[in-house]
Amino acid sequence: MNILDEIKHIVAIGGGHGLGRVLSALMLMKERLTGIVTTITDNGGSTAESVKNEVVSHGAIYVIA
Repeated sequence: MNILDEIKHIVAIGGGHGLGRVLSALMLMKERLTGIVTTITDNGGSTAESVKNEVVSHGAIYVIA
């Protein structure tokens, strides 16, 4: 059994080349894959603070198992 078979849904949030690469790699998830394209300009330093405060972070992948 493949571990991806156990995952209900994957949500990838981000923009640019990285999001496209992640979504391409996970295309076998079909309707269980969602990509949310965002446009944010920052240096990435605030991502850790967002996670600590339970805020959805740009450039994050969330797995719903």
